[in-house]
Amino acid sequence: MKKDFPAFTISELEERIVLIELKGVEMGLEETIQLYDEVEKIGKGKKVGTLSIFKAYVPPNDEAMKYSSGSRAPKLVYASAIVVESLATRLVMMMFMNFNVQQVPRKVFSGKRKALQWLREMREKENRKKIK
Repeated sequence: MKKDFPAFTISELEERIVLIELKGVEMGLEETIQLYDEVEKIGKGKKVGTLSIFKAYVPPNDEAMKYSSGSRAPKLVYASAIVVESLATRLVMMMFMNFNVQQVPRKVFSGKRKALQWLREMREKENRKKIK
């Protein structure tokens, strides 16, 4: 089921992979908490991969960045794939990511297909960790 919020739309794309479509508005602390609440509901106690699609890149504010880099994300998310079609925006995002280290593996892609393939590989790695 797809749920719509002012800053994003979220839905389960396939087992343990969540699609997040960001609308190009600033993500503040309230919106970031709301996003993680929805990820947690979809995951039902299991970690999920997130496939985030940006219409336009608007960096989150400082409070949201601090919250995102805290302890909650690694408990809910095994990997984060980010899709940005614009080369210029993709370069800005990769530079931004280099300065804002997260505890969850993340990677930027130009298209949804490769991003989804990478998330499936990361899901398999996560599954193998649980078996060991």
